[in-house]
Amino acid sequence: VDGEEVEVIGASLRQFYEKQELMELYKQYLIEAFSGNDASKNEKVFSNLGRLALVLGLEKNEVTQIHNNIGSFIYRQYISKALKKGPLGTQETQFLASIKDALGMEQERCDFLVRDLEVQHVSESLEAMFEAPSMEADDVRKMLENIDTYDVDLVEDLKINSFRLERMFLCMLEELVETGELKPDDMSALEDVCEPLRIDEETAAKRVEEVVRKRTSGGVLQAASCLRQGAGDAACKEMTRVLKFAALLGGASAETPNVSEGE
Repeated sequence: VDGEEVEVIGASLRQFYEKQELMELYKQYLIEAFSGNDASKNEKVFSNLGRLALVLGLEKNEVTQIHNNIGSFIYRQYISKALKKGPLGTQETQFLASIKDALGMEQERCDFLVRDLEVQHVSESLEAMFEAPSMEADDVRKMLENIDTYDVDLVEDLKINSFRLERMFLCMLEELVETGELKPDDMSALEDVCEPLRIDEETAAKRVEEVVRKRTSGGVLQAASCLRQGAGDAACKEMTRVLKFAALLGGASAETPNVSEGE
């Protein structure tokens, strides 16, 4: 047909068996082909797929359905395992391309599978973080690196609600305040966190104030406790931290009902 050789067959098994039985037979043959370790033998098996489909009496759409199902299964198994080690590299991409070519899968379908599994990978990592006994800033930082690597949006792609977004933000904020990465004249570290977590400027400013006031109040109370125990140096050290936190708000006042005016 149009210069192409088309193989035909005088009779097939279609009239003797149910369609599902024939499709299952073809499927098992295909699975066996992928399970082999002998490259030359596998190539021979793949080259005979068209003839097998003719003998079984399978129509083109039925063969395509089987190829897509098997291909999708291989893609999901392989990619899920590969992503545990990191983003897909050249070797992984070449392997997936060979599967696509062997089964005649459409590029659009293959791209969808890769993207779907990358989003799923990030989603599973995120759920694991929230299910842990406690959330650490390092965990949130790794998650932020993940969504940047795989270009995943927490709201658009993962449908993360505002409560969870703010919880991650507070976790990062407390560490930034504690480590001194936030400075009165340089809040860039906070801006890098706000964008991926969808925290607006007003909410960020409010949460910074809450955290700073919490830290200053707690610090003054701790310093007073050290003073009562005669640990003057420890009290001074704690108050140095308090002043550093307070500077973020231009000098925040601390609510310390358990500390006397003399102290």
